Amino acid sequence: GGEHTLLLHEDGIVFGCGSNEKGQIGLGTDLAGSKFPRPIYGMGLVEKISSGLEHSLFLSSNEVYITGSNAYGQMCAPTWSQTLFWPRWLRWTHFGRQHIESFEA
Repeated sequence: GGEHTLLLHEDGIVFGCGSNEKGQIGLGTDLAGSKFPRPIYGMGLVEKISSGLEHSLFLSSNEVYITGSNAYGQMCAPTWSQTLFWPRWLRWTHFGRQHIESFEA
């Protein structure tokens, strides 16, 4: 990401470090973020990760979770607030799809 890094452990746990000013590493309202990798909770076992400038995406059991800035609708959630500080499930039924083939921020 722009000022953050995501790490995916082989056991499906995601760690994040760097800036959390826009919630992009999903550590809640701890806006300072972390200089050391910290676990990100609330998504189950994660299979894929991707990070944008100020947002992050997580794929878990064919479900997408998102966190960070949604200032330009980059999280495909036009009715949500500008910023999500914790990972939130993105309901894919809005897109008429049930299986995700590709995944990038």
